[in-house]
Amino acid sequence: MAFQVSPGVVTKEVDLSSIIPAVSTTVAGYAAQFQWGPADHLVTVDSENNLVSLFGEPTDDNYKEWFPAANFLGYGSNLRLARYVGDTARNAAGPGGVSGSDSLIRNETLIDSALTAFSAGQTGHFHARYPGNRGNSLKVVWHDGGNGSGYSAGNYNLWQYANQFDVNMPFTTGWAAGVDGEGVNDGVNIAVIDEDGLFSGVKGTVLETFDAVSKASNALNSDGTNNFYRTVINESSRYIYATAHPEGGTYGQGTTGEAGNLTWGSVVSAAGGSFDRLNAASGNTAGYAVSLAGGTGEFGSTIPATGSSQGWGLLSDTDAEDISIIIGGPANSTQAGGIVDIADARKDCVAFLSPEETDCISNGVPLTQAAAESAVLDYRNTQLNKSSSYAFLDSGWKYQYDRYSDSYRWVPLNGDVAGIAVRSDENSETWFSPAGFNRGQVRGVVKLAFNPSKANRDNLYKDQVNPVVSFPGEGTVLFGDKTLLAKPSAFDRLNVRRLFIVLEKAIATAAKYQLFEQNDTFTRSHFKTMVEPFLRDVKARRGITEFKVVCDSSNNTSAVIDRNEFVADIFIKPTKSINFITLSFVATSQGVDFSEIGS
Repeated sequence: MAFQVSPGVVTKEVDLSSIIPAVSTTVAGYAAQFQWGPADHLVTVDSENNLVSLFGEPTDDNYKEWFPAANFLGYGSNLRLARYVGDTARNAAGPGGVSGSDSLIRNETLIDSALTAFSAGQTGHFHARYPGNRGNSLKVVWHDGGNGSGYSAGNYNLWQYANQFDVNMPFTTGWAAGVDGEGVNDGVNIAVIDEDGLFSGVKGTVLETFDAVSKASNALNSDGTNNFYRTVINESSRYIYATAHPEGGTYGQGTTGEAGNLTWGSVVSAAGGSFDRLNAASGNTAGYAVSLAGGTGEFGSTIPATGSSQGWGLLSDTDAEDISIIIGGPANSTQAGGIVDIADARKDCVAFLSPEETDCISNGVPLTQAAAESAVLDYRNTQLNKSSSYAFLDSGWKYQYDRYSDSYRWVPLNGDVAGIAVRSDENSETWFSPAGFNRGQVRGVVKLAFNPSKANRDNLYKDQVNPVVSFPGEGTVLFGDKTLLAKPSAFDRLNVRRLFIVLEKAIATAAKYQLFEQNDTFTRSHFKTMVEPFLRDVKARRGITEFKVVCDSSNNTSAVIDRNEFVADIFIKPTKSINFITLSFVATSQGVDFSEIGS
């Protein structure tokens, strides 16, 4: 506190209650190609139903990428998912389909910049919300009560969608009437229709409606929120964007109305004027409809792994994304290497990988065990060729039922293995090995492409490939816990690597509050009083056997202090998982005393 210059009483608080916080260990990150949903933007998915709702069902084009996400969600419930689309993907649009690269709106964060590319009369009054051919199923319909001698409220009621709305047209919103004092007919009813049934399963289903939204850009609701139809749609629709105002005799802004009519998007003021409405020439009961077309999704593209703000590259920023697992899916060796590089650079997560499909399967038929062993080891040692404690490689692919197509699919195991690690965290602790009969059971396996024998497992395990094995009557089990670290070390085991990720992340989070404090005995002592109880708790929960924290003048020398540094050395003896069991059975004669043998 500042020095006092006259008598007085000053109160102050000293907070010595700081603790080591809990950190998340069950959040996974993944990138894949889907038929719908936001692209190049990470979204949290918590269940398979949520996955379907946001990104659509699996297709023949993307099931190898879709099922690792769904399989992970069978074990865990926190997946940060990025959809990837290439530069030639397009959002479906109408009228007239799509128009060049302007019609690629990857996600909601880009709509404002995309709107500058569209003006009244330009192709594309409405766009599907996301790229992909699924958007071609959408139709947008609207009605404003019409204009000209042939229109009346009774005619509006003959519109086939009129019963979907609470307000009949023509209509002047209360806000517009309050500004202008007259009927400016700014209201319009808009609906989104599933024309081909790709979203709902039933052709012609009304997906969503926008009741009595306004054509005025400055329109407000009674609660002060914006009621301009384009703002309402762009902020709340799950299916479309409104990009350019309909105009002219064909698409809704009247050419036969009164002189001085206001075009859509105009500002309502006390100066008066009425909004253009549908033309009599187009028929007085049909309203207007635009079927969206031209959407493409670019299945089969190579998803960027590193050096990109797309695909897995979105997972690179440790400050922006708190994850502990990266799922590799059907990544090829180049992509897998990039994913390992991301995990190595982050140092707070583990990448879970599988060999490529061709290492286990040829034309839908599993390879022989000898051929699969050879191919998987070649993938690990030649194609991937990485040594890292932040990566974990399983032995192959599984055959599973696809309820969406009523068929069976070959999919990589890494989504399941990553899920097993999360399930082990939730049921035990992060520093327990997820392998084995107690915690390593794999769900939904019809059969394995490569079911390694004991001889196969010996060869795979020597080269850091973790076998997944089906045992008769005992299920399919993850039967190894080695990281991809080739060097003999405590960190060549997954449970040790994940233990240290937890310790480092938690203690580092607490340590940042020591920044800009005084490097003196008090600060160093306070830091130790935070760390030691945390480590005692981890020890009690069987994560470590011993520890020591050194943070005093021995490692915070005058030279360290003069460099404005703070040093703490934390020594850890991690608990090791059991990989090898020796049982010695000794036959003895009847006269032997067991107590003598035991001693």
